[in-house]
This record gives sequence, structure tokens and C-alpha cells, in this order.
Amino acid sequence: MKKLLLIPLFVFICVSPAYAEMLLFVKEGCSFCSSLEGELTSQNLYQTFGIESFDISKDISALEMYAREGSRVGYVGSSVPLLIDRNEYFIGVNDILTHLSALELATKEPSTKLLTSNDSELLNDILKEEVEKQKGQTTNKIIGVLTIVFGLTLFASIIGRARRRRH
Repeated sequence: MKKLLLIPLFVFICVSPAYAEMLLFVKEGCSFCSSLEGELTSQNLYQTFGIESFDISKDISALEMYAREGSRVGYVGSSVPLLIDRNEYFIGVNDILTHLSALELATKEPSTKLLTSNDSELLNDILKEEVEKQKGQTTNKIIGVLTIVFGLTLFASIIGRARRRRH
């Protein structure tokens, strides 16, 4: 009986996300990573968004987290820099900075300045991209939940058969 209680705990630990608000994975010697880290530092974005940085070339646990968290959000590549924000991922300097800029715009107080047509087009493009990413992530979440439910059902079936054979 005690073993049965440990299985849900193990599953919860394996699928629970990291505690940081955002995870940034970089690699030593990567010029794109260095460029991004410089931008994040100069604009104080590490503190603003609670970004925690991990160097996958220096720490095996960071590399394992890279694989685990990337898989959790549906990322199957091996590129850096990689930013994971809750259930989304962003690859490369431009995508990461665009995402953070959009978040920064969304969190600032409304301005009395009117948007130019270029600003409006940029915001529309960003919103369209975000909507498309949300659609894909919803599908990944559903598949993940169904996989867990199927696995637990199969496990319960196996346990039930084993109990009936004993009696």
C-alpha cells in the first residue's frame, strides 16, 4: 500500500515545473547567449521578470533541467539561448527580447501617447504569434493529461488483476 502512495508523489515531482518565474538556458562560448545576457542585464530584465539563468555547459543538473523543462513545454530542439516562460518557450535573442518587450508593454501603465501605425502593426503581429503559440500549448497540455490518465488507468487495471489472482 505504501508503494502505491509513492507513485503519485513521484509523478507529481517529475511533472511539476521549476519554481522560477522564467528560466533562461545559455551555454558558455555562445555569442548569442552573451549578447542576450548583456541586454537583460543592462535593461534590468533579470529582476523585472524573475529570470533565472542556467549554463548548460557548466552544470549537468542545468542540462537535465533544460531537457526536462523543454520537453514539458513541447520544445524538441537543442538550441540556446532558450527562455521558458511558464508553458511557453522562446528561442534566440530576437524572439526572447520580443516576448519580454511585449510583456513589458502589457505591464506598464497606459500612456496618453497615441500609438503610431507601426506600433499597432507590431502589437498585432505579437498578439497573433502569442495566440498561435497558445493553441499549440493547449494541445500539448491535453495530450499530457490524457497520457497521465491512460497510464494511471492501465496501472490500476494491472493492480486489480494482480489482486484478483491472489484471492
